[in-house]
Amino acid sequence: MANRLLDEAKRFLANTTERTIQTAVIVVILLAALLWGLKKIVDSTHITTATESTTISSPTSINSIKNIGEWEFLTIKNEELIDTVRRGMLGSSELIRIYYGTLRLGINLNDTVSGWLNAHGDTIDIKMPPIKLLDENFIDEARTNAFYETGKWSADDMNSLYKRAQEKMKQRCLTKENYETARENAKSQITNLFIGLGYNNVNVETN
Repeated sequence: MANRLLDEAKRFLANTTERTIQTAVIVVILLAALLWGLKKIVDSTHITTATESTTISSPTSINSIKNIGEWEFLTIKNEELIDTVRRGMLGSSELIRIYYGTLRLGINLNDTVSGWLNAHGDTIDIKMPPIKLLDENFIDEARTNAFYETGKWSADDMNSLYKRAQEKMKQRCLTKENYETARENAKSQITNLFIGLGYNNVNVETN
């Protein structure tokens, strides 16, 4: 009798152990499935957050840029010595004047054409107006002085020297190299501006 009870006890323990192992396996499988599902959810949430973090500027911000008006990208300071001689029966008169000028190369945003800004997602394409001399009156007349002067000179004579000084400064300063420098400065400054407005890719076309 005792032996039979012992055998029954062994069979019960064996069955119990087997059921325990099966239960443990099922629990492990369920935990693995749960962890996998949670990982997918976390990954999906991370991607969505990254996509929505991009800041796109408002139309009001874009339109306000045009109100900047003139945008200077290169300043060139120059001075010219201009002289003239007038000969007469009683001798000759000579006038030498020194002119100082500041020539500014840049763009006027009022010259932009329709479609100059084209934004798509976090990318913006910008077609800027041509680089040009922003102000024709670049000579500082307050600093102009007579280096040497004999005889009498009229307002027309002075105006003639002024125009000659203007042309010489343009020839000396408005070079291909200076225009190229202004264009490179324009691309750099405009790119930095729009990156600050939230665009990751900024394509600038200048003339």
